[in-house]
Amino acid sequence: MKLYRPRHRSLYNVGRGRARYVKLFADTLKDPDEIWEITQSGRVKRHYVKAVTNKKGERRYVLMVCDRTENGWQGTTAFYSKAEGYIEKQRDGERVYKKMRPG
Repeated sequence: MKLYRPRHRSLYNVGRGRARYVKLFADTLKDPDEIWEITQSGRVKRHYVKAVTNKKGERRYVLMVCDRTENGWQGTTAFYSKAEGYIEKQRDGERVYKKMRPG
C-alpha cells in the first residue's frame, strides 16, 4: 500500500505487513489514549499510544512515533503489538495527554 504525501509530492510505502493497520494508526493520531513527549539530544518526539480490542476480544496496543521538525510533526514509525511490556517502555518522558475515561 502506498500513501500520498502532498507537501513533497512523493509516495511512501507502508511495508512490513503494516498496511492493514493504517486506519488504526490514523485513529491513534486522531484519538489517542495517551501522548508522551520525549526530548533526547535536542530532538523532540511524541509517542501516541492507544489500546484496542481485536476481533477475538484480545487487547492490543497501537504506538505511533512522531518527530518535531521545522515543518511540524512528522510520523517516523508505527507499531501494532500485543506486547504490553514493550508499550510500557515507550511511556517515557512527560505525559502531555491522557484520555479521561467515564466513571
